Amino acid sequence: MLSVKTFTRIFSLALVFAMVTAAHASDSNNEESVFGYAYIGGPTSVSCGATGYYNGYFVGDDPFPSYHWVVTFSTGGGAAGSGPFMPVIFPNASGVASIQLTVYYQDPQWGFSVTGASWSTQYGGVAPAKPGAISGPTSECTANATRAYSISAVSGATSYTWSVPSPFKIVHPSSGSLVSSYTGSQTSVNVRFPSSGSATGSISVYATGGSTSCPANSASQTKSISFGPKSYSISGVSSARAWRIYTWSITTAGTSNYYWSYPSGWFPLGGNTSSEVNLEVGKVGGYVSVSYSSCGGTTSSNKYVTVTGGDLEIPRDANELPELEKVEIYPNPAHGVVNVSATADIQSIQVMTLTGQIVLNAPVAEGRQAKVDVSSLQAGTYFLVTTGKERQHVHQLVIE
Repeated sequence: MLSVKTFTRIFSLALVFAMVTAAHASDSNNEESVFGYAYIGGPTSVSCGATGYYNGYFVGDDPFPSYHWVVTFSTGGGAAGSGPFMPVIFPNASGVASIQLTVYYQDPQWGFSVTGASWSTQYGGVAPAKPGAISGPTSECTANATRAYSISAVSGATSYTWSVPSPFKIVHPSSGSLVSSYTGSQTSVNVRFPSSGSATGSISVYATGGSTSCPANSASQTKSISFGPKSYSISGVSSARAWRIYTWSITTAGTSNYYWSYPSGWFPLGGNTSSEVNLEVGKVGGYVSVSYSSCGGTTSSNKYVTVTGGDLEIPRDANELPELEKVEIYPNPAHGVVNVSATADIQSIQVMTLTGQIVLNAPVAEGRQAKVDVSSLQAGTYFLVTTGKERQHVHQLVIE
């Protein structure tokens, strides 16, 4: 017969065995959801040259994970280490540190596994805001000209660094020498342009703040500048349909004295001596060209335009059009409302000056009839342009 003491001991061992067995059964049932993940704890900002202390944490079943650290400084260099604790000595500068923790561990289901975490810390002084727009001319024609460029003061900035590419130069505010870059408290500088040829580039400036021993730089502000004659591309379509009206133009920055030319069989609406030209396209493609003055010289630009739908030439005179192509306007001259009547659906109606400037886009309801209110236009001669499915029609309109 068992004694009470012996029975108690056997019962206790059985209870422990049952608890261990139950724990193992529970672990076995949950193996599919077992995973590991890591995270970092530490400062998000530190002083210039200070030391930051970081802890790595792992959540998972492995009691002995392996920790590995890699730190990269935006100002150059970095650090590395191992273990759950990582001290980081920051540079005597201002920037951002990227801290990466990698943890290797044993997963009950998947075996050897890897997880990780990232952290970012700003060190040193806080950089000022990016300077605002730079004021000053974008182009210059005069050789050896000196032009001023400036910005508004930036809060927290103690100095500004200006720079220009060769052959442009900055006139040093103290010595008067020509330099490629200058750092000082000035919010403006004088830029010397080249003595000959042509050049393009960008003037740039950034602000610096923080302490003398630990400066912090802002992002750079830039402004494009150029010297000498310039050549510009023609804006406008490179593929057109025959007998429709299109607009091509050239920039007006530093250019003047325009003269447009175009393929035979094309017709201008208005003149061809402004910065843009409106052309009714003929049935054959070719070059749209413009010559213009820039910095005292004459240059030209070309754009090749292909034409589709030009097999059937449609007469320009509306009275010679086939019945289905006709468009009539009345009264003409007009002083209030102009009636438009077509033998095909009208898609849009525009009124242009003789130089090709659009002064009225008339609302059009679907159909072959429309009324155009021209009472807001000054008396004079205009073009009224109607657009249908197949082509555009141009009528001279007199407003009294």
